[in-house]
Amino acid sequence: MKILVWCPNFNFGGGSRLFVNFVNALICNPKIKEVELIIPEYLFMHIENKINQEIKIYIIKQYSENIIKFFDKPGKIFSIPGTGFLKRLISEFLKKYLEILERRKICKIIKKSKGDIIYCFWPHFKNFIKTDKPVVCTIQDTIMFEFPEIPGAYNINLERKRLLEWLNSSTRVIVSSESTKKNIYEYFGIFNNIYVVRHDAFPDNFENINNQSDYSLPDKYIIYPGNITTHKNHYNLLIAWSKLLKKYNIPLVLIGEGTEIIGFDGDEYPLYYSWQELRLIGLIKRLGLKKNKHFYALGFIEDNLVLPLIKKAYALIMPSLSEGGGSYPVEEALTVGTPVLCSDIPVMREHLKYRSAKIGWFDPLSIDSIVNSV
Repeated sequence: MKILVWCPNFNFGGGSRLFVNFVNALICNPKIKEVELIIPEYLFMHIENKINQEIKIYIIKQYSENIIKFFDKPGKIFSIPGTGFLKRLISEFLKKYLEILERRKICKIIKKSKGDIIYCFWPHFKNFIKTDKPVVCTIQDTIMFEFPEIPGAYNINLERKRLLEWLNSSTRVIVSSESTKKNIYEYFGIFNNIYVVRHDAFPDNFENINNQSDYSLPDKYIIYPGNITTHKNHYNLLIAWSKLLKKYNIPLVLIGEGTEIIGFDGDEYPLYYSWQELRLIGLIKRLGLKKNKHFYALGFIEDNLVLPLIKKAYALIMPSLSEGGGSYPVEEALTVGTPVLCSDIPVMREHLKYRSAKIGWFDPLSIDSIVNSV
């Protein structure tokens, strides 16, 4: 069997570690003779040295994300009156035009590929690509349907149509939890082509991890590894931390894509900062939290540096409102013996029921519940 893997996206951190482990495992399977990979250039640059060299790579060159971020941000173009509507039109045109260019490239690759099966690791926000070959995809989560206020009405309706086509057209659909499968049934109806395959989220060679890190941090801290998308719930966590600091002098260490931005303490904000980024920066100022005293915002860090930080931590906290297949950092923390405080949500209960460790469960929507758990 030969497989062509299309990876349009993944979240840096746990998502990227999951993908690297997955695609490298494919090429090691004796039943699979060849693996090809279609991946955007900016993603490939992140994992280039971690992918098995036997895998044939097709790189899709990308546009600058900052251009789209600029036109996506509400407001006028350079404060010129009457340009707000024009800005939205330009944003939609750019997205559609660039998507058409990308699809043409991918269709050409699929046509010349020797793959017997097309597998899409991340179908979210992408239209189904019609082909005469069987298609398998993994729907990673249903977070935007659980919290439609995050993407907004327009985006949620667009994504509903896209995912419905993936569900109807794919030979097999993989989900990583019974919770996600249940949610798909609730939002889209019953499908007989959905299969649950749990993530393998155990770190390799964790016995050899030391407690040294490249960061200057206090001896005692609690760590939260996660990007700053809204469902990751930094907002409630930061409010809870401002209350905790009145009694306990223990800082919060934030790692993950975008966390370095919320530590911004200047006066002039770049034009491409998103609403979520500006919201968290404003919250930190209102709460009076001081960077490198009450919290440390380290941003994205390389995978080989994550586990030492988790192992050295006093505890790991995971306040997310929703997840698709559990939490990679939570599994890593438990594997290396770091205590875990975790959102009491169905998917995490499902994935951690096999663990013997005592978890500090809390309601992620309740500030007091987070405080009491810590």
